[in-house]
Amino acid sequence: MEFQRVHPGEWLVAAAGGLILVGLLIPFSGGESAFGSVGLLDLILLGAAVGGLVLPALLARSRTTDVPITFETYLSTLVTLATLLLLLKVVWPPDGGLDVGFFAALTGCLVMTGAGWKSVSREN
Repeated sequence: MEFQRVHPGEWLVAAAGGLILVGLLIPFSGGESAFGSVGLLDLILLGAAVGGLVLPALLARSRTTDVPITFETYLSTLVTLATLLLLLKVVWPPDGGLDVGFFAALTGCLVMTGAGWKSVSREN
């Protein structure tokens, strides 16, 4: 593995993925973690978190740039969707309210969206 190929923006994507994962595990909404009642948003967030955490290893192992760029593009699209869905929850919060896990996941999504966009645009 050649970790020198991983740029700071990609490490930031991984850190944001970790923050999203932590946000899913701590109280998310109504005092429960996101996995208390798994829904589509929770699965999208889990995919974004795992994708962000896997990105540096994928970049370090890949000999070509086409696979990581494609992965980053799909991950960026997934995280943008998750961010929009989380922002909709801010506008129309659930009855139990939003807890710190929700805001951790939202922060992670915002950071990952910005860092991922910057990382993908760097490849052009």
